[in-house]
Amino acid sequence: MASNGFLNLGTIDVLVATFHNFGTVAIPANTVVIPDPANPPTGDFAGGVIVPLTTSTIDGSFGGVTVESIPPGRSGPVRLMGVSVVTAAAAINYGQNVQASLTAGFLGQVAPCAAGTAQLGYALAPAAAGDILPIFHAPANNA
Repeated sequence: MASNGFLNLGTIDVLVATFHNFGTVAIPANTVVIPDPANPPTGDFAGGVIVPLTTSTIDGSFGGVTVESIPPGRSGPVRLMGVSVVTAAAAINYGQNVQASLTAGFLGQVAPCAAGTAQLGYALAPAAAGDILPIFHAPANNA
């Protein structure tokens, strides 16, 4: 076990891409985000990302996790592949599929994945609500 309390997983490939926050408030670091359908990439800006609010906004969407805070009107890095550290919105078991939380007060966090919902990845440790949790990105459409 590493000094941070998480397992040492060795080398894992990471994919980080730049996305734009077209919103009016900053998106904090380690927040689950999805593409903003109203703001596709253009010649001037990277594609937009938003914090998912409802099931309809995440069905079929890829998810990522902000690497650092993205201020409004600015672009920033979003991890799409590899391991991210996020906050658990509910109790999560080791190895459990996780999705973006759709519960008010827990948006931008992860929750156990429901049937028919876009999966963000797998929990790499058990967690209680409010705990910091490492996840492995493994997007899928959870049947």
